[in-house]
Amino acid sequence: MRFKVILLFIPLFVLVNTFFTTKFDFWENRADPEYCYLFNGLNLANQYGNVGHYDHPGTTSQVFNAVVIKCVYSLSDSKTTLQVDVLKRPEYYLKCIGWTYVLVSDTLLFMFSLYVFKITNELKIAILVQLSAFYSQAAIVNGFYRVSPEPILFMLSIIFSYLILKLFFENKQLPKINFQFVHTDRIKHIGTICFKSLLFGSFMGFCLATKINALPFIIIPLFYLSLKQYIPFFFALILSFLTFTFPIREHYDYFFRWIYGLSSHSGIYGSGKKSVFDIYEVLNNTFQILLNEKVIVFILGLTILFFIKYKKIRNNKLLFSLLVLEIVLVLMVVKHFGFHYLTPIYPILSINLLLMHHAKVMSNLGNKILLFMFFILCIFNFRSREIKRSLPKINNKSINIYSNGCYSPFYALKFGDDFSNHAHSKKLREIYGRQYFFNSFTKKFYDWDKEISIDSLIEKNKKIYFYSSAPIFIENSKYNFIKGDYISSIKN
Repeated sequence: MRFKVILLFIPLFVLVNTFFTTKFDFWENRADPEYCYLFNGLNLANQYGNVGHYDHPGTTSQVFNAVVIKCVYSLSDSKTTLQVDVLKRPEYYLKCIGWTYVLVSDTLLFMFSLYVFKITNELKIAILVQLSAFYSQAAIVNGFYRVSPEPILFMLSIIFSYLILKLFFENKQLPKINFQFVHTDRIKHIGTICFKSLLFGSFMGFCLATKINALPFIIIPLFYLSLKQYIPFFFALILSFLTFTFPIREHYDYFFRWIYGLSSHSGIYGSGKKSVFDIYEVLNNTFQILLNEKVIVFILGLTILFFIKYKKIRNNKLLFSLLVLEIVLVLMVVKHFGFHYLTPIYPILSINLLLMHHAKVMSNLGNKILLFMFFILCIFNFRSREIKRSLPKINNKSINIYSNGCYSPFYALKFGDDFSNHAHSKKLREIYGRQYFFNSFTKKFYDWDKEISIDSLIEKNKKIYFYSSAPIFIENSKYNFIKGDYISSIKN
């Protein structure tokens, strides 16, 4: 009981750390993708469909958000409709969803550490598992207080780590490791195999429906399942994926073309040359990981050395398959770079530490030195406070135009509506009046739901201000743009 109380410390610290470092509005830092997932969750809650964003595909996150939105609205005393309440209080609903993710992720991390303590009877190993929340700034930032697929991926990685330990060991205690399935009788043996194949297949389908960068998870079951077991495994995987992506069933063609573009082009989001990778980008991205992801580098480097030096120990099959999974995941991120794409790797890395420690090939002093070094690395990853941004001073006597990436509640709402099939444009106009936007990709101007011309705006008011995170530039324009501090004015 005393040890279980000690294991409460880090989960409680995660909650306190999150509370004091997330006192910002999502429009200040994370309109993309938070408002997109909020609005699509609202579509599912309000219309039971009409999903307008399916790149990740992210449907599990959208459904989760819809459930939270429904629950929050039912518990409120709002006199308006669900749609109006969310559009009037988007930040309130985002914070409710974000904190729901925090509580679920934190609870799963605590429960997993209890299980690890149960099978190892070592408190320090259970604490190392909990520290996976601090293996990187990306882990604590993206694995908890977000409204995106990343917190669900973090949860799934914890569950995946639990399944690895639970289903591939015959006994609860690690000294009695046996990688073979139980052979009490043939019927039970076949049933056990089918159950594990179907379970892992269903789980993988759910993971891929959350985000495609969970694909390396498939490596572990492929290492352990026989060719005959692949049939129920892939059957369950496909059925599960189709089930959990049912809300985007009409957009599968777009989704698979999107995935093909990601894999066949060297740039991010399927841009760049038609090549698997750009060597200069890969080298730069690798350098960024080496520079910023010290715990990943430390654990992977240690695992490689461990595997080379002690390859005859009986844990090497699982350790090797984990190493392959982690390297493949890192290579995917190196090609298509973003620190948040590394979110699934952190809880799994803790299994590496568990297996290496359990092998007992190092002296107690060596183990203590490594654990101390690792703890020091984690300390530097405690989440820092995010930037608190203030809304630029609005000129009420001018027409204000908000461009991509600017820090504005109006832009955040427009972004969410654009990626939810414009399901809320009319209601947004009713609530917030006419607002105007500039799309820096299409070089066109819009109000809430339709394209407009800059000339029509100038006829209304000669004073026009752009709120933008970058200078405004339009080719062949007859107007001059004067850049200010995140604001551009336009003169004839």
